Amino acid sequence: MCIRDRRLDTKFTAAHLSLARLDIAAGNLDAAASRLDGVLAREPQNTAAMLMAAEVGERRAQFAVAQRRLTEAADVAGPAELKPGIALVDFHLRQGQSEAAREALQQLMRKAPEDLEVVTASARVYLALSDLTGARSALSRASTLAAKDADALVRIALLQVRCV
Repeated sequence: MCIRDRRLDTKFTAAHLSLARLDIAAGNLDAAASRLDGVLAREPQNTAAMLMAAEVGERRAQFAVAQRRLTEAADVAGPAELKPGIALVDFHLRQGQSEAAREALQQLMRKAPEDLEVVTASARVYLALSDLTGARSALSRASTLAAKDADALVRIALLQVRCV
């Protein structure tokens, strides 16, 4: 039934996203962009598709497109959905836009000030701003939040090395 009825095919968003992910991995950025545009035409607030479209934009060196998609995703993300905001902070840091990263971080801090990933992102922003005191404070909080999470503690330690 799904094979013959083309209307049903378009509703398999998860499948389209998986195929777009494979296209990105294979370097078929045009095919990925086309799939993602189709998903976003049907579901304009699909944050997963927006994040992937931003990745495609950044890989194509279309940084304005990537930033627009990340900003849209962060704006429509639910209160517990932090990934788009963190991706926006990281994008700004990769672009050397420390102040823009700080602004994006402020939105995240309002959503989840005690989330480990948000606190770690704040440390990265402080480091980019050369605020070692702020970075040390954030990393101290992150260490407490990480508790016994060895992977997180290693990531935190690697950031702490940058504070000396």
